[in-house]
Amino acid sequence: MKRFLKAMLLRRLARTPIGVVFLAVGWLLGRRRRRRAAGHGTPRRTRTASRRRTRA
Repeated sequence: MKRFLKAMLLRRLARTPIGVVFLAVGWLLGRRRRRRAAGHGTPRRTRTASRRRTRA
């Protein structure tokens, strides 16, 4: 039943431009959360850190 209600909500939101924006933001946030939970998120190095590493 929960999946059915989600599908109905998604269909309703996809009809409006603002709804599409909400769906996109939610998708991106969910993707980021799933990635971090799986442990695949690699920390990015800053520019200064990479410069320091190559010069040293």
